[in-house]
Amino acid sequence: MEHLKTKSPYCARSSGAFSLIETLAVLTIVSLLLSMSVLGINSIADSTDLTSNGDQIVSHLVQARQRALSDNAHVEVRIYPPLESAAAKQWMMVLARQGLEDSSSALQKPLILSDSIAISKSPVYSSLIALREKRQDETLMSRASGPKREYLSFRYFPDGSTNLPLNPNGDTWHLTVTSRKYIERAEAPLPDNFYTIRIDPFTGAVRAFRP
Repeated sequence: MEHLKTKSPYCARSSGAFSLIETLAVLTIVSLLLSMSVLGINSIADSTDLTSNGDQIVSHLVQARQRALSDNAHVEVRIYPPLESAAAKQWMMVLARQGLEDSSSALQKPLILSDSIAISKSPVYSSLIALREKRQDETLMSRASGPKREYLSFRYFPDGSTNLPLNPNGDTWHLTVTSRKYIERAEAPLPDNFYTIRIDPFTGAVRAFRP
């Protein structure tokens, strides 16, 4: 008599289920994929924020030159480093028209950079920051940010040129903007993602460079 072969229900159930090792392997792969996705999203967000802030700086500098030309006036570009006492470490840029007796009046609302963005203070990456002596503003920004806030500045003349001297290390002056987390690292090299703005002292022309 031929023996009938039967399959145990326990065997059928175990063959269709995942083992503990297989489950752990799947969870590990999912975790890695999620981590990579989060890092990618953060990188895209940082790059977008950097581009937006860099473009706004370029726009303000171009506007300063255009106002100097159209108004036949001296327009000062003021760059305010973050206040050490402030919770949000934000750089600020103000365009000011120079009047009689060196009086100043703001041309528009200040440009305030994102808290996550900073201008490099290294003379290698931001020669413009290292060039100008700090001054204390007691009038123009006193109502908004308190008296005697330090700033650095240069001017556009009515012909579109600037009062920037000849750069001993090149023909242009520049600012480099990048993420604050890189700027705050002591002697850290420039990261792969940055935004450099170059200003020609003779023509006042502004150009942006990205890696």
